[in-house]
Amino acid sequence: MGKALPEIEAIARALSAAEKVYPIIDRIPNVDIASDGNMLPELKGKIEFKNLSFAYPTRPTVQILKDFNLTVEPGQKVAIVGLSGSGKSTAIHLLQRFYDPASGEQLGVVAQEADIFTGTVADNIRIGSIDASDEEIEAAAILANAHEFIMKFPQGYDTWLDEGGAKLSGGQRQRIAIARALVRKPKILLLDEATSALDTRSERAVQQALDTACAGRSVIMVAHRLTTVRNADKIVVMQEGEVVETGTHDELKQAKGRYWKMLQAQNLANDDNTDTDLCKSDEGQGQSQVDMIKKKVDDCTEENNGGEAGGEDM
Repeated sequence: MGKALPEIEAIARALSAAEKVYPIIDRIPNVDIASDGNMLPELKGKIEFKNLSFAYPTRPTVQILKDFNLTVEPGQKVAIVGLSGSGKSTAIHLLQRFYDPASGEQLGVVAQEADIFTGTVADNIRIGSIDASDEEIEAAAILANAHEFIMKFPQGYDTWLDEGGAKLSGGQRQRIAIARALVRKPKILLLDEATSALDTRSERAVQQALDTACAGRSVIMVAHRLTTVRNADKIVVMQEGEVVETGTHDELKQAKGRYWKMLQAQNLANDDNTDTDLCKSDEGQGQSQVDMIKKKVDDCTEENNGGEAGGEDM
Protein backbone atom coordinates (compact mmCIF):
# COMPACT_ATOMS: atom_id res chain seq x y z
CA MET A 1 0.00 0.00 0.00
CA GLY A 2 2.90 2.32 0.81
CA LYS A 3 4.28 1.95 -2.72
CA ALA A 4 0.89 2.68 -4.25
CA LEU A 5 0.35 5.98 -2.42
CA PRO A 6 2.67 8.09 -4.67
CA GLU A 7 0.92 6.71 -7.76
CA ILE A 8 -2.51 7.47 -6.31
CA GLU A 9 -1.40 11.03 -5.54
CA ALA A 10 -0.11 11.45 -9.11
CA ILE A 11 -3.43 10.23 -10.52
CA ALA A 12 -5.32 12.61 -8.24
CA ARG A 13 -3.20 15.55 -9.44
CA ALA A 14 -3.77 14.54 -13.07
CA LEU A 15 -7.54 14.36 -12.56
CA SER A 16 -7.52 17.77 -10.90
CA ALA A 17 -5.54 19.26 -13.79
CA ALA A 18 -7.87 17.63 -16.34
CA GLU A 19 -10.88 19.27 -14.68
CA LYS A 20 -9.30 22.66 -15.43
CA VAL A 21 -8.01 21.86 -18.93
CA TYR A 22 -11.06 20.21 -20.53
CA PRO A 23 -13.37 23.23 -20.19
CA ILE A 24 -10.76 25.27 -22.07
CA ILE A 25 -10.43 22.60 -24.79
CA ASP A 26 -14.21 22.35 -25.16
CA ARG A 27 -14.71 26.11 -25.33
CA ILE A 28 -16.20 27.26 -28.66
CA PRO A 29 -14.39 30.38 -29.96
CA ASN A 30 -16.37 33.39 -31.10
CA VAL A 31 -14.29 33.56 -34.29
CA ASP A 32 -14.95 30.51 -36.50
CA ILE A 33 -11.55 29.72 -38.02
CA ALA A 34 -13.11 27.02 -40.22
CA SER A 35 -15.26 29.58 -42.02
CA ASP A 36 -14.10 30.71 -45.46
CA GLY A 37 -15.70 34.12 -44.98
CA ASN A 38 -16.50 36.36 -47.94
CA MET A 39 -13.92 36.88 -50.67
CA LEU A 40 -13.71 40.52 -51.80
CA PRO A 41 -13.26 40.69 -55.59
CA GLU A 42 -11.26 43.91 -55.42
CA LEU A 43 -9.68 45.37 -52.30
CA LYS A 44 -9.03 49.10 -52.62
CA GLY A 45 -7.03 49.35 -49.41
CA LYS A 46 -9.19 51.68 -47.33
CA ILE A 47 -9.35 50.78 -43.62
CA GLU A 48 -11.78 52.30 -41.16
CA PHE A 49 -12.37 51.73 -37.45
CA LYS A 50 -15.62 53.28 -36.15
CA ASN A 51 -16.29 53.77 -32.43
CA LEU A 52 -14.57 50.47 -31.67
CA SER A 53 -14.32 49.18 -28.10
CA PHE A 54 -12.57 46.02 -26.94
CA ALA A 55 -11.59 44.03 -23.85
CA TYR A 56 -9.73 40.70 -23.89
CA PRO A 57 -11.91 37.67 -22.97
CA THR A 58 -9.62 36.83 -20.05
CA ARG A 59 -10.03 40.37 -18.62
CA PRO A 60 -13.52 41.48 -19.65
CA THR A 61 -13.63 44.35 -17.15
CA VAL A 62 -10.42 45.97 -18.45
CA GLN A 63 -11.22 48.12 -21.49
CA ILE A 64 -8.24 48.09 -23.89
CA LEU A 65 -9.79 50.20 -26.66
CA LYS A 66 -12.44 52.86 -26.01
CA ASP A 67 -14.42 54.35 -28.92
CA PHE A 68 -11.37 53.93 -31.18
CA ASN A 69 -11.69 55.75 -34.52
CA LEU A 70 -9.17 55.60 -37.36
CA THR A 71 -9.39 55.95 -41.14
CA VAL A 72 -6.58 54.91 -43.47
CA GLU A 73 -7.04 55.98 -47.08
CA PRO A 74 -5.76 53.78 -49.96
CA GLY A 75 -1.99 54.14 -50.28
CA GLN A 76 -1.67 56.06 -47.00
CA LYS A 77 1.00 55.27 -44.41
CA VAL A 78 -0.28 55.59 -40.84
CA ALA A 79 1.77 55.06 -37.67
CA ILE A 80 0.29 54.21 -34.26
CA VAL A 81 2.48 55.16 -31.29
CA GLY A 82 2.09 55.27 -27.52
CA LEU A 83 3.44 53.86 -24.28
CA SER A 84 3.14 50.24 -23.25
CA GLY A 85 -0.43 49.02 -22.80
CA SER A 86 -2.03 51.87 -24.76
CA GLY A 87 -3.69 49.43 -27.19
CA LYS A 88 -1.52 49.82 -30.30
CA SER A 89 -0.97 46.14 -31.11
CA THR A 90 -4.54 45.31 -30.10
CA ALA A 91 -5.80 47.41 -33.02
CA ILE A 92 -3.64 45.34 -35.39
CA HIS A 93 -4.92 42.08 -33.87
CA LEU A 94 -8.52 43.16 -34.36
CA LEU A 95 -7.85 44.07 -37.97
CA GLN A 96 -6.60 40.50 -38.52
CA ARG A 97 -9.69 39.25 -36.62
CA PHE A 98 -7.79 37.38 -33.95
CA TYR A 99 -10.65 38.66 -31.80
CA ASP A 100 -14.06 40.23 -32.40
CA PRO A 101 -14.63 43.74 -31.03
CA ALA A 102 -17.18 44.26 -28.27
CA SER A 103 -18.73 47.10 -30.26
CA GLY A 104 -18.02 49.18 -33.36
CA GLU A 105 -17.76 48.57 -37.08
CA GLN A 106 -15.00 47.22 -38.53
CA LEU A 107 -3.56 41.49 -45.55
CA GLY A 108 0.14 41.08 -45.44
CA VAL A 109 1.64 41.21 -41.94
CA VAL A 110 5.19 41.74 -40.64
CA ALA A 111 5.33 41.13 -36.88
CA GLN A 112 7.99 41.87 -34.26
CA GLU A 113 9.36 38.32 -34.28
CA ALA A 114 9.91 36.83 -37.75
CA ASP A 115 8.96 33.15 -37.93
CA ILE A 116 11.39 30.99 -39.90
CA PHE A 117 10.35 27.41 -40.65
CA THR A 118 12.36 24.31 -41.53
CA GLY A 119 12.89 24.36 -45.30
CA THR A 120 14.68 26.35 -47.97
CA VAL A 121 14.80 30.13 -48.16
CA ALA A 122 12.43 29.96 -51.13
CA ASP A 123 10.03 27.75 -49.15
CA ASN A 124 9.93 30.30 -46.34
CA ILE A 125 9.07 33.13 -48.73
CA ARG A 126 6.55 31.00 -50.64
CA ILE A 127 4.50 30.58 -47.44
CA GLY A 128 3.08 34.00 -48.27
CA SER A 129 1.69 32.72 -51.57
CA ILE A 130 1.84 28.96 -52.14
CA ASP A 131 1.50 29.30 -55.93
CA ALA A 132 4.26 31.90 -56.28
CA SER A 133 6.79 31.20 -59.04
CA ASP A 134 10.56 31.37 -58.54
CA GLU A 135 10.57 34.70 -60.40
CA GLU A 136 7.91 36.14 -58.07
CA ILE A 137 9.84 34.95 -55.01
CA GLU A 138 13.02 36.61 -56.27
CA ALA A 139 11.13 39.83 -57.09
CA ALA A 140 9.69 39.93 -53.55
CA ALA A 141 13.15 39.34 -52.07
CA ILE A 142 14.58 42.22 -54.12
CA LEU A 143 11.82 44.54 -52.86
CA ALA A 144 12.55 43.37 -49.30
CA ASN A 145 16.27 44.14 -49.65
CA ALA A 146 16.97 40.42 -49.08
CA HIS A 147 18.14 39.20 -52.51
CA GLU A 148 21.75 40.29 -52.06
CA PHE A 149 22.42 38.39 -48.83
CA ILE A 150 20.42 35.36 -50.02
CA MET A 151 22.63 35.04 -53.11
CA LYS A 152 25.69 34.92 -50.82
CA PHE A 153 24.42 31.69 -49.25
CA PRO A 154 26.03 28.47 -50.59
CA GLN A 155 22.85 27.35 -52.39
CA GLY A 156 21.16 30.74 -52.71
CA TYR A 157 17.38 30.39 -52.50
CA ASP A 158 17.77 26.62 -52.09
CA THR A 159 19.79 27.02 -48.87
CA TRP A 160 18.26 24.94 -46.07
CA LEU A 161 17.15 26.76 -42.92
CA ASP A 162 16.44 25.27 -39.51
CA GLU A 163 13.33 26.18 -37.55
CA GLY A 164 13.78 29.61 -35.99
CA GLY A 165 16.49 30.58 -38.49
CA ALA A 166 19.44 30.12 -36.14
CA LYS A 167 21.90 30.68 -39.02
CA LEU A 168 20.38 34.07 -39.84
CA SER A 169 20.83 37.44 -38.18
CA GLY A 170 17.80 39.26 -36.81
CA GLY A 171 17.81 41.64 -39.78
CA GLN A 172 17.99 38.77 -42.28
CA ARG A 173 15.08 36.94 -40.64
CA GLN A 174 12.99 40.09 -40.71
CA ARG A 175 13.72 40.80 -44.38
CA ILE A 176 12.70 37.25 -45.32
CA ALA A 177 9.47 37.88 -43.40
CA ILE A 178 8.96 41.10 -45.39
CA ALA A 179 9.52 39.19 -48.66
CA ARG A 180 6.96 36.62 -47.48
CA ALA A 181 4.42 39.40 -46.96
CA LEU A 182 5.20 41.07 -50.30
CA VAL A 183 5.05 37.93 -52.44
CA ARG A 184 1.27 37.90 -52.01
CA LYS A 185 1.11 41.45 -53.45
CA PRO A 186 -1.01 42.86 -50.60
CA LYS A 187 -3.02 46.07 -50.88
CA ILE A 188 -2.76 46.47 -47.09
CA LEU A 189 0.47 45.97 -45.12
CA LEU A 190 0.48 45.68 -41.31
CA LEU A 191 3.77 46.31 -39.50
CA ASP A 192 3.66 45.40 -35.81
CA GLU A 193 6.94 46.47 -34.19
CA ALA A 194 8.79 45.26 -37.29
CA THR A 195 12.14 46.75 -36.23
CA SER A 196 11.93 46.94 -32.42
CA ALA A 197 13.90 43.72 -31.78
CA LEU A 198 16.83 44.73 -34.02
CA ASP A 199 20.11 46.49 -33.38
CA THR A 200 20.77 49.86 -35.04
CA ARG A 201 22.60 48.44 -38.08
CA SER A 202 19.98 45.77 -38.79
CA GLU A 203 17.19 48.27 -38.19
CA ARG A 204 18.60 50.54 -40.89
CA ALA A 205 18.61 47.74 -43.49
CA VAL A 206 15.12 46.58 -42.56
CA GLN A 207 13.78 50.15 -42.53
CA GLN A 208 15.05 50.64 -46.09
CA ALA A 209 13.22 47.47 -47.10
CA LEU A 210 10.03 48.66 -45.40
CA ASP A 211 10.19 52.06 -47.10
CA THR A 212 10.26 50.27 -50.47
CA ALA A 213 7.59 47.77 -49.43
CA CYS A 214 5.18 50.51 -48.31
CA ALA A 215 5.11 52.29 -51.67
CA GLY A 216 1.65 52.19 -53.23
CA ARG A 217 0.07 50.30 -50.32
CA SER A 218 -2.13 51.18 -47.37
CA VAL A 219 0.11 50.74 -44.31
CA ILE A 220 -0.59 50.63 -40.59
CA MET A 221 2.56 50.47 -38.51
CA VAL A 222 2.85 50.11 -34.75
CA ALA A 223 6.12 51.49 -33.40
CA HIS A 224 7.93 52.43 -30.21
CA ARG A 225 10.98 53.97 -31.88
CA LEU A 226 9.69 57.31 -33.09
CA THR A 227 12.54 57.63 -35.59
CA THR A 228 10.77 54.99 -37.70
CA VAL A 229 7.49 56.93 -38.05
CA ARG A 230 8.63 60.43 -39.00
CA ASN A 231 7.75 59.97 -42.68
CA ALA A 232 4.26 58.60 -42.01
CA ASP A 233 1.37 60.46 -43.65
CA LYS A 234 -0.47 60.37 -40.32
CA ILE A 235 0.69 59.59 -36.77
CA VAL A 236 -1.91 58.45 -34.24
CA VAL A 237 -0.94 58.80 -30.57
CA MET A 238 -2.73 56.45 -28.16
CA GLN A 239 -3.05 56.59 -24.40
CA GLU A 240 -5.05 54.13 -22.27
CA GLY A 241 -6.98 52.80 -25.26
CA GLU A 242 -7.95 56.19 -26.69
CA VAL A 243 -6.63 58.37 -29.50
CA VAL A 244 -5.29 61.56 -27.92
CA GLU A 245 -3.48 63.15 -30.87
CA THR A 246 -3.41 62.85 -34.66
CA GLY A 247 -1.21 64.61 -37.20
CA THR A 248 2.08 64.53 -39.07
CA HIS A 249 5.45 64.47 -37.31
CA ASP A 250 5.94 68.22 -37.76
CA GLU A 251 2.37 69.07 -36.72
CA LEU A 252 2.60 67.02 -33.53
CA LYS A 253 6.00 68.46 -32.65
CA GLN A 254 4.64 71.97 -33.04
CA ALA A 255 1.60 71.16 -30.88
CA LYS A 256 3.90 70.16 -27.98
CA GLY A 257 1.48 67.58 -26.65
CA ARG A 258 1.89 63.88 -25.82
CA TYR A 259 3.92 63.04 -28.96
CA TRP A 260 6.32 65.90 -28.28
CA LYS A 261 6.81 64.66 -24.71
CA MET A 262 7.59 61.17 -25.99
CA LEU A 263 10.18 62.65 -28.39
CA GLN A 264 11.75 64.59 -25.53
CA ALA A 265 11.87 61.44 -23.40
CA GLN A 266 13.60 59.46 -26.14
CA ASN A 267 16.13 62.25 -26.66
CA LEU A 268 16.89 62.22 -22.93
CA ALA A 269 17.26 58.43 -23.07
CA ASN A 270 19.77 58.83 -25.91
CA ASP A 271 21.73 61.36 -23.88
CA ASP A 272 21.93 58.79 -21.07
CA ASN A 273 23.32 56.21 -23.54
CA THR A 274 20.26 54.01 -23.16
CA ASP A 275 18.23 52.24 -25.80
CA THR A 276 15.57 54.41 -27.48
CA ASP A 277 12.81 51.81 -27.26
CA LEU A 278 9.79 53.09 -25.37
CA CYS A 279 9.23 49.47 -24.40
CA LYS A 280 9.74 46.00 -25.79
CA SER A 281 6.09 45.01 -26.32
CA ASP A 282 2.51 45.72 -25.29
CA GLU A 283 2.65 42.61 -23.11
CA GLY A 284 5.07 44.28 -20.66
CA GLN A 285 8.58 43.10 -21.60
CA GLY A 286 11.40 45.50 -20.65
CA GLN A 287 9.28 47.01 -17.87
CA SER A 288 12.18 48.83 -16.22
CA GLN A 289 12.82 50.73 -19.47
CA VAL A 290 9.11 51.53 -19.71
CA ASP A 291 9.11 52.95 -16.17
CA MET A 292 12.13 55.08 -16.99
CA ILE A 293 10.53 56.49 -20.14
CA LYS A 294 7.23 57.15 -18.33
CA LYS A 295 9.16 59.07 -15.67
CA LYS A 296 10.94 61.12 -18.31
CA VAL A 297 7.59 61.89 -20.00
CA ASP A 298 6.24 63.08 -16.64
CA ASP A 299 9.39 65.16 -16.06
CA CYS A 300 8.94 66.78 -19.47
CA THR A 301 5.34 67.56 -18.55
CA GLU A 302 6.29 69.20 -15.25
CA GLU A 303 9.11 71.23 -16.80
CA ASN A 304 6.93 72.42 -19.65
CA ASN A 305 4.01 73.35 -17.38
CA GLY A 306 6.39 75.26 -15.16
CA GLY A 307 7.93 77.18 -18.08
CA GLU A 308 6.46 78.43 -21.33
CA ALA A 309 2.89 77.64 -22.29
CA GLY A 310 2.29 74.97 -24.90
CA GLY A 311 3.15 71.76 -23.04
CA GLU A 312 -0.38 70.40 -23.07
CA ASP A 313 -0.83 67.59 -20.54
CA MET A 314 -2.84 64.83 -22.15
